[in-house]
Amino acid sequence: MFTYPATLTAMMNLAQTYFQVRRPADAEPLLAKYVEYRRTKLPADSFVLAFPLNLLGDCRVQLHRDADALGPLREALALYEKHAPKDVLRYDTQSLLGAALAGQKNFPDAEPHLLDSYHALAALEPDLRTSQRALVTAALGRIVHFYDASGQPEKAVPWRQKLLERQQPPKSR
Repeated sequence: MFTYPATLTAMMNLAQTYFQVRRPADAEPLLAKYVEYRRTKLPADSFVLAFPLNLLGDCRVQLHRDADALGPLREALALYEKHAPKDVLRYDTQSLLGAALAGQKNFPDAEPHLLDSYHALAALEPDLRTSQRALVTAALGRIVHFYDASGQPEKAVPWRQKLLERQQPPKSR
């Protein structure tokens, strides 16, 4: 297996690029290899693994491989809770975990993750960078999808309205 730091950096950069251009099927195997290798060199609770595990789980959720997403997302969430409990990516990871649980039809466990993470992200939103605000919108979308998938479309209505309001272009004066 590769051992050069530059190779690892390039692998992670390429995976992130694929992720950013919405090519999770290309990003996922790179992230899986990156995490696999880094695990051999880092302590089990190394915070260095939190972000790649978040991305790996996100790719798998996007690819509808929810069962495969659960492990990386649970591990990433535990790392964020231990090392950076108020970090925006901690709440994004929790929202993704809720989406993966919902994808497994584990609706009772999914709902609190989805709702708690959205409320935390919404509270942080005034201090978020513009790029991070998309995480709030994504969390809202996951809630709408959850209520639709769980057979509770009436509960999706107010969340869908919030989502639509966020997606409207700002009104000019």
